[in-house]
Amino acid sequence: MHDLSVFFRNPFSDNTISDENLKKFTEDHMNMMTTNNEGGQFTTMIAETVAAYNAYFGRSADESTTMDVQTQLNQSMRNIFEEFITLVTRKEPEIRNIWGVESPVYKEFYPEGLAEYNNATLVDVEKLMNRYINASNNHMQELGQNFIDLFNGFKTNFTAARDAQLKKISEPQVNTGITANRSVLEKQLVKNLLTFAIVYIDTPEKGLEFFNINILSRPDEGPASAPQTKSVIEQKEPIK
Repeated sequence: MHDLSVFFRNPFSDNTISDENLKKFTEDHMNMMTTNNEGGQFTTMIAETVAAYNAYFGRSADESTTMDVQTQLNQSMRNIFEEFITLVTRKEPEIRNIWGVESPVYKEFYPEGLAEYNNATLVDVEKLMNRYINASNNHMQELGQNFIDLFNGFKTNFTAARDAQLKKISEPQVNTGITANRSVLEKQLVKNLLTFAIVYIDTPEKGLEFFNINILSRPDEGPASAPQTKSVIEQKEPIK
């Protein structure tokens, strides 16, 4: 019989884990999530983790090691935007083959062809997403629910990143060092660990790459250097 109680333990509450190593570990973890945030599937976790990080450690004077939530969310929005444009480009032949490039239906999706999407900016993307989703809903019978759900996922994740960014902009900027209980950050890391265990239940070795546990056991070496980036995952379904 397996011991299920292991899933209810907090591996980050060990008093041998120093604050400095927890800081380095969390920075590396957040950087891995941002680097591999395909489709914005980790956007919510990034925002929650950086908020917990900043609440405990405050804003470091060393910009090279500070994982600022604003930077994280900006990158998440850009990742979602770029993947949306890529998907719209890939789906264009499908729309063209069904209705024809001169048809009114094609114009619902691509009123100016692909040029409008290829030249789009972050300012335009929400309008383009809404248009594409509305056109997809109008022709669900031909395209299927999976087609619509795919684009709805991009819109949901982009909106979440944008709203979190706007919320962060409105918050006062502080540099107060340790301002909250460490357990808040520990619990967030446990939540992330369990979430990754679900997402990568069939490939746990990939999920574990987001958690460099070796950092937690290192002797303290002063301020952390900039965390390394590494792309380790294939496309997954967005986390609902």
